[in-house]
Amino acid sequence: MNWPPLWAYIKIGEKGRGFGFWVPLFLIGLIIFALFLAFLPLIVFVILILWPVGWGRWMFEAIKTGYTMMCSIKGLKVDIQGPKENVYINVV
Repeated sequence: MNWPPLWAYIKIGEKGRGFGFWVPLFLIGLIIFALFLAFLPLIVFVILILWPVGWGRWMFEAIKTGYTMMCSIKGLKVDIQGPKENVYINVV
């Protein structure tokens, strides 16, 4: 099973200097999961109402695809270098 990323390291600043910090993505994931559980009855109701029209399946697939995309960003590395400043993002 594919799991979403847990941490992201972000470093911002001038070349040779600057600061870096860790962002706990699992805390953000817990908040998103709690919101999803809170709205789950509404989501299921809307999917069941729209299923005969064809939009219910699309909504179900959109939820599944969103989770798959969130799990796929693990290992993402972004390194942007400007003339004076750098930005580095690593999703672990």
